Amino acid sequence: MRILCALPFLLAGVLWADQAADRRAIEDVIERLNSAAERPALFVSGADVPTELHRLARVRCGLLESKPWSETFSPGFTRPAVQFIGPDVAVADTEYRAYSSLVSVHTPVVVILRRERGEWKIATVRVPAECPGAPRIVPANR
Repeated sequence: MRILCALPFLLAGVLWADQAADRRAIEDVIERLNSAAERPALFVSGADVPTELHRLARVRCGLLESKPWSETFSPGFTRPAVQFIGPDVAVADTEYRAYSSLVSVHTPVVVILRRERGEWKIATVRVPAECPGAPRIVPANR
């Protein structure tokens, strides 16, 4: 009888481990978005990749140059907050951040991911607001 009482807790541990591995895989996909050369391979088959890449280009809003800034960290996507919609679908809320000595630019980005053949791939990308409304420019000392 005690085994039956403990069974839900044992199964919860197994399910939690799978979700933790999925979160790490999704975080890796978002991290790979920082490399322009890897971006086309991150999308699901059948995705309109040129349109999705155009949406990602909107994140920069013409404020950031492709070459590294002086006295700054390289711009990039932050670690996402991941919410699972189903076993094979997830939403990742992230930000594209760029820092300089004077300002910090934060652009929110929503990434919808789908598991395809065991790998997490990007189904679509959304930048919630049009430029120039999307970026938030805040003083760097905050």
